[in-house]
Amino acid sequence: MKSKIVLCILMIFMLFTMSSCKVKNYSRMEEVYYNEILSKSSLSATKAYYVLVYRTGCAVCEVVEPYACEYANIVKKYPAIDKIYVLNKSDKKNNGGIAAGSGATTNTAVGATNYTQIKLATAPVLLKIKSGRVVAMYDTKTKILEELNSLLSKYE
Repeated sequence: MKSKIVLCILMIFMLFTMSSCKVKNYSRMEEVYYNEILSKSSLSATKAYYVLVYRTGCAVCEVVEPYACEYANIVKKYPAIDKIYVLNKSDKKNNGGIAAGSGATTNTAVGATNYTQIKLATAPVLLKIKSGRVVAMYDTKTKILEELNSLLSKYE
């Protein structure tokens, strides 16, 4: 009887611990800084990864957040798939250089091979990076959600 109680308590503890590991918001996702955006050392040179650039207090960023978090949870389950990182554009100390100049209205990133070539006027923006180069940019809510939903549909 005692062993059953201990086993039940252990199972409840494990369930609680596992559920608390789920990514539920941007702050629980793995972060990347502007100067390392193209050179995540933990990734091989041939593997693609995504960087979702968001801004604190951005309404559209909040709409995208649950989809990004859901994909981050799938990445935890299937570590061989393309990872996703976040970059907070509001963090001026670490990421201030990513902001396009005052009055800029367009995003520049596709083809960039040096982080200083990436300049973003808007947020959110989802970048796909492979071999140290930005190969795709999704810079509207619709485009970002289409890409994330496409990724999510592969693992449902």
